[in-house]
Amino acid sequence: MSTEGSHPGSGPSPGEKPFDSAPLETGPLESGPAEAGPWETEPDESGRTENPPGIDRALEGPVLEGPGLEGPGLVLASASPRRKRLLEERGLEFRVLPADVDETIDLTLDAGDASEDLAVRKALAAAERILREGSGDESLLVLGSDTLVVLGEDGDPDRRFLEKAADQTEARAMLEALSGTRHRVVTGVAVVGIDGEDLLGPPRTGHGTTWVTMRPLDAAELDAYVASGEWRGKAGSYAIQETADRFVTALDGAGFDNVVGLPVDLALQLLGLA
Repeated sequence: MSTEGSHPGSGPSPGEKPFDSAPLETGPLESGPAEAGPWETEPDESGRTENPPGIDRALEGPVLEGPGLEGPGLVLASASPRRKRLLEERGLEFRVLPADVDETIDLTLDAGDASEDLAVRKALAAAERILREGSGDESLLVLGSDTLVVLGEDGDPDRRFLEKAADQTEARAMLEALSGTRHRVVTGVAVVGIDGEDLLGPPRTGHGTTWVTMRPLDAAELDAYVASGEWRGKAGSYAIQETADRFVTALDGAGFDNVVGLPVDLALQLLGLA
């Protein structure tokens, strides 16, 4: 999970470059080679499709396609190199516009709703900045995402959200809390459409939930991992895509990419690319 600043209505940060509204040099977005994926399910009587394991998404939002949205450009509202790499691996072309938002978690919400709330804040902040600085006649889709590491069940007064550690002491305390547990990693995704000077309807949202089983960690392992600095900038103070994979014995639900920071199949579904 990345920390990305102040409230959506604020202007660009000092030294921040204006948004480049020049048209993308590429044509319509492509999602890379066709692969059989979890979204290839039969619709039910309402026309909706069954969610794959660990995925929940809003089906009430507008479909972001039609006149004015033929092959829209994509903007990633995140500075996370991990999210950027996950999208690139699927063949997407996009621009990066980090969002400066208040990332205070709404503790009244379930973890899934809280992750979506943060993703919406990021997508809307980036979209509103684009509109302020001028997007011309472009049709754009803005993708926001946020990842939460959660100990405990929703409704449990002892539920904890483990965010980014501020220092080594906090990182070690988080890893000690996660050691030997089965905990949740919840990633919210939101897509906001822009057509010229207008926002298109409410955001389309969803989230993925992965249950991570972490084996007990001994003091030497904790010391070595904290000393490595790999925990910096990571929700829960560990990076499964780096060397912390050796701490994990099982993943259930939305899968590996959701733990890294973006459930890609869900994002493609919300973007209308799957």
